[in-house]
Amino acid sequence: MPQSWWTQWAAYSNWDPTSSGGDAPGQIVTSDLLVDDEDATEYLLREGLREGSDFKVLGEAAWSKLVEWYGGGPTIRRIALAEGGGAYSKPEVLLELTLLKLVVHLQSDSATHKAKASGEYVLHMSKSASVHALLEKMVAIWALPGLDKVRLWDYYKKKRYTQLSDTSKSLMETNLMPAQDVLVEVQQADGSWRFSDVSNGDDASGGSMDLFDGVSGSSSSTAAATGHGHGGGGSGRGSSSPTRGSSGGAVADAGPIGENGLPQSLTKDRLKEIMTFNAVMLEKELRPIKEHVERAKRSGAPSQLDPQVLMQVQMRISQAVQQRFGVNDEQVMTAVELYGAKEDPGFKPILRRIASTLSTSLS
Repeated sequence: MPQSWWTQWAAYSNWDPTSSGGDAPGQIVTSDLLVDDEDATEYLLREGLREGSDFKVLGEAAWSKLVEWYGGGPTIRRIALAEGGGAYSKPEVLLELTLLKLVVHLQSDSATHKAKASGEYVLHMSKSASVHALLEKMVAIWALPGLDKVRLWDYYKKKRYTQLSDTSKSLMETNLMPAQDVLVEVQQADGSWRFSDVSNGDDASGGSMDLFDGVSGSSSSTAAATGHGHGGGGSGRGSSSPTRGSSGGAVADAGPIGENGLPQSLTKDRLKEIMTFNAVMLEKELRPIKEHVERAKRSGAPSQLDPQVLMQVQMRISQAVQQRFGVNDEQVMTAVELYGAKEDPGFKPILRRIASTLSTSLS
């Protein structure tokens, strides 16, 4: 609800004992907090709003009672998500104020479906929602056949990377990024699919990235800042074909190799995308480890970390990078040197972000 309404009510009701009283507030009007979009399927908060100055968060019981007394609305519901957690910490409970924005595209041979879809569809959903729920919503919006006739693809930068075949996964677990593209594929009339199968990201492999190599010393500027190290699995620098890891999962194809020995798709701008993706993944993966270190320090206990845990983090990020972008560790490190990323001012914010995450999480 609007913070101004809550402040007036708290003074009027003596909820705030430091206030001097005042008049009763009127009806609760939340529409000023929302984006003015008639086509939106969810209530979206305007950008730049801040809790405590622009709005007040209430539990559903308290909200319902105030609406019963004063009337108003609409009701803006948000979900509390548990993020992180694991061997060293409990999940952190965060209120999901901003919904995940996805741009949905359709692949269908049916003229009826194409006419109904008529281009891309901007969808906002909670990151806690499942892939199944997303497909269910798009089937209803576009009047598509049943859920057994559709499947979803990670369509980052309008290029197919991964079929999201495990529809029980939450959108948070799929590594989809805000405002990115996804593709709904409809089964063809003969029962076949237009696109060949691609294993989901859990099966991808490409070697581990030495994220923590020399993190406490000067050599961390390469491994820490780029999210990659000297090791390299996967296809190798000279390969242009999709690779398969030990688990047999196919990864994205980065395209033909250029004269510089790198995939032609691995441009300077693409390197920035990869490093930004690394930064996001690293922060998410290291949050529970950081919490463990902080708790150990407070209690005076040894804060020694299991090397296997760090290796698992390295592997997961390496797999995610190769699955999404089709490049391995060696190729990324070569691109860092080729484009002078460590000295380029355009890369400095990303490098500082990753280095800061490593130093604050593991020191």
